[in-house]
Amino acid sequence: MKKRLSWLPVVALIFGVSSAFTSKIINTENKGKADSYYWFNTSSTYQDLKTIAGEKSRTGCTGSLLTCENGYTQDQLVNPADPSQGVKTGQMPAVQIFHA
Repeated sequence: MKKRLSWLPVVALIFGVSSAFTSKIINTENKGKADSYYWFNTSSTYQDLKTIAGEKSRTGCTGSLLTCENGYTQDQLVNPADPSQGVKTGQMPAVQIFHA
């Protein structure tokens, strides 16, 4: 009986270590997805799905005074399959880029 119980801490350690790696993989995948946003101009017209850097290079907006475009996440959209339907009522932009 004691031999069986001596393996219990080893098994617990293996599960703990594997859980830590699984959590790291999931967090990395989610971070990558969060880097892209659905961009809308100030008239709420859908532009495209890009990273912040990609949208800045597309628009040339790199300043800090006036809003150039608003970026939203997928869960903020009315219909993620058709972003042109717009953003759900009351949603604040997840990110913004500005004119100089």
